[in-house]
Amino acid sequence: MIDLLTSGNITAAIAFLCAAVLSIMLHELGHGYAAILNGDNTPLYQGRMTLNPLSHFDPLGFLLFLFVGFGWAKPVQVNANNFKNYRKGLFTVAIAGVTVNFILLFISVPLCKLMMMLYQKAYFASQGEPSFLLFLCELVYSFFMFLISINPVLMVFNLMPVYPLDGFRVVESVTRGTNRYVQMMYRYGRYALVAFLVLIYALNFMGFDLLGLLASWVSWPVNQFWNLIFGLFA
Repeated sequence: MIDLLTSGNITAAIAFLCAAVLSIMLHELGHGYAAILNGDNTPLYQGRMTLNPLSHFDPLGFLLFLFVGFGWAKPVQVNANNFKNYRKGLFTVAIAGVTVNFILLFISVPLCKLMMMLYQKAYFASQGEPSFLLFLCELVYSFFMFLISINPVLMVFNLMPVYPLDGFRVVESVTRGTNRYVQMMYRYGRYALVAFLVLIYALNFMGFDLLGLLASWVSWPVNQFWNLIFGLFA
């Protein structure tokens, strides 16, 4: 985000900000809806079931999005004791957020391809001259491009088995919380998360995008699927 602003590409900066806010907001709403379906109305009582981005704002997570390219929203609080089925509730709530991110990725790929076609038509129609239609097509195309790049990163980051990320909650649901690793994460998990963030930043500084590499493994089958579908109608 900072690179986009300093480069003067305001259109891309706006598109990135909108895509990032939507992705992390819907991620948290996914957790909230899953909790409600499992019998816990805590997210509803706390006012988190809203599309108001300010209700999901987390300062540190937002700063990381600005400077590193990934981050998080304020986690939705749930009370697992209210779940109809504890293990099932813990598991489904844990994977709900990344499931939403995958759905966003899946639907953004074809929409991005369609917007690219519209952008090309608008560009040739205006003969390259600036116009509102051209700006709008570029903005929406960039928005879907960033959805495609942001959501798989959110998926692989949140699936890391480090407390308090979603991946840890999956491990906790499978082991009933009695596993030695789970107990260790409850005690030292926040330090492990900080160490993990420092590692990612250090690798990025050295030119190795670990999360980007893992995210590409998530994106590849989705892109291949839609390339096949579009190829059938080409």
